[in-house]
Amino acid sequence: MKKLSLYIHIPVCTKKCYYCDFYSESSYSELIAPYIHALSYEWELVSHQFNLCDAIVDTIYIGGGTPSLLPEKLWNILVRELFARLNHSNTMEWSIECNPDSFTSEKAYMYAQSGVNRLTFGIQSLFDEELKLLGRIHTVKRALDVLNDKSLEKFDSIGADLMYGIPDQTVKSFSESLQTLLSSSYLKHLSAYELIIEPATQLGRIQKKLSFPDEEAVIEMVGELLDKTGRYGFNRYEISNFAKSGFNCRHNEIYWEHEPYIGLGASAHSYIHPYRWSNSRDIREYITMMNKGELPLDEKERINSDTLAREMVFLGFRRCCGLNENLFEIKTGKNFIEWAGFEKIEKFIKMGIINYQKPWYRLSESGFLIADAVAREFF
Repeated sequence: MKKLSLYIHIPVCTKKCYYCDFYSESSYSELIAPYIHALSYEWELVSHQFNLCDAIVDTIYIGGGTPSLLPEKLWNILVRELFARLNHSNTMEWSIECNPDSFTSEKAYMYAQSGVNRLTFGIQSLFDEELKLLGRIHTVKRALDVLNDKSLEKFDSIGADLMYGIPDQTVKSFSESLQTLLSSSYLKHLSAYELIIEPATQLGRIQKKLSFPDEEAVIEMVGELLDKTGRYGFNRYEISNFAKSGFNCRHNEIYWEHEPYIGLGASAHSYIHPYRWSNSRDIREYITMMNKGELPLDEKERINSDTLAREMVFLGFRRCCGLNENLFEIKTGKNFIEWAGFEKIEKFIKMGIINYQKPWYRLSESGFLIADAVAREFF
C-alpha cells in the first residue's frame, strides 16, 4: 500500500508580517469558510486521479498563513470533511503551525482530540522591539505564557522558530532569546534561520533605512546557536533545524528525501515522481476551480534525472546525514562520483569541506557555512 505525506495550506493571517512574501488573506475574509470546504474537494479529485484513496498518510502538516486562527467551527469542518476521509490511523506525525497570539488551551485540546501530536510556534524573537520591527503582533509575555501552557503536555513534540539577522538585533539579544527558548521544558525542536529580505515585502521597501547586524555579528550568532543547542541536547540535523533525539520533523525529511507528498490549498505544492506541480496562488480562483470540479493547477513540471540529481545534492549537503551515494544512484540512475566529477570531490575532501564515509558524503562544520556555494559547484 502506498505511503504519502499531506500538506494543508491555510492562507489566513490577522496581519501580514513585514518580512513575509507568502500569499495570505485576512482571517476575517468571507472566503475562508468556502475555502475550508474546497480543501476536501481537492483531496477527492487528487486521490482519485493518482489512486491514493487507500494510501497511508504517514505525516500531515498544516501550515500557512496562520492555521491556529481557524475557529472551532471551521476546524470541525476540516475534521469531518477531510481528515475523516484519510487513512491516517497510523500517522506518525501530525503537525500544525501556531502563532502565540491566536493559540489557546481550548484549541490545543481540540487539536489533540483530532490526532495532532506536534505543534510548532512562530516565536522569532523574545524581545518586543525586534518583534515590532518584524511586524509580529504577539508580545514576549504572550510567547512565554504559551510556551509554559500546561496544555502542551498533550503533544509528543513542541517546536519553535527563531530568527537571527533581525534589524537592530545584537549577539546578546539573540543569545538571550535562544537561551530562554531552549530552557523551555516542552521544547523538542528548534528551527533557527537568518532573516532574508525579499524586495516585495514591507521590510524590502525600507531595507536601506534599516540597520542590520554585520557579517561578523551574524557569524557570532551562528556560533551561539551551535554552542547552546549542543549544551541543551538539541542535535543539528539540517542547516537550520535542531531537535532532541527522536524529534526530527519527519514531514520536512519527506521533502528532502524526494518522497511523495500532496499539497492541498492555494499555492500548495505536490510531488509524485516524476511530476511536481503547484496550485493557483489566488484563493478566489482556487475556490472557483474546486466548485467546477477542476484541479487548481498553476504550474506542472516533469522532473528529469538531471534535475533530481541537482536537487539531491543541494538538499543532501544541507543535511547533517549528508548525501547517500547508493540512494542517489537508485533515484537518479547516475553514479555520484561520475556525475559530480572525481577531481572536484577529491578537492573538497582535501580542503576539509566534504567528509566521506561510505556511502555518505557530508559537509564539515566549515562546509556548512558555504553549503549552497558548495552545492552550486556541482551544477
